[in-house]
Amino acid sequence: MERFSLKTGISGLFQNNFANPETGVRPLIPTYVRFDGSWYGIGTYEIKEDVVVDGGIRYDFSTIEATKFYLKSRWDERGYQADFADIIVGEAASQWLTKPHFTFHNVSASLGVRKDFQSGWKWLNNLSLANRNPNPSEFFRMDYIIPPDKLSWVICV
Repeated sequence: MERFSLKTGISGLFQNNFANPETGVRPLIPTYVRFDGSWYGIGTYEIKEDVVVDGGIRYDFSTIEATKFYLKSRWDERGYQADFADIIVGEAASQWLTKPHFTFHNVSASLGVRKDFQSGWKWLNNLSLANRNPNPSEFFRMDYIIPPDKLSWVICV
């Protein structure tokens, strides 16, 4: 093994989800456009033949622009006006047309050490921080709006 090695990479995703109104069914997941981009780097350093340190870091960016109708009666019943009035862009009969836009920046990292013993045993130690960008289906559950700052609580429940 070389004393030091580094691997890097990038990842990208574009997604256009169209909830067809002609089906006559209220969509669970709304129409949205999503772009994700990521960069990562993983390094390995051999301190001695039997001691290796690994480290990695990853940056994720995500932007989601959705379009969703909400029944005005449910909007009022749930008190959304106070927190989400700024995402209303129009109305159609008994529904509000909303267009929320979410942007996320997350960093994940890991650092680990491996020690090999002559007896065949290995000692491994790792310290990690992991985050992920939410999926659009986690924002909209039928007629609920989950604010991004509350999303981590929803995922953990």
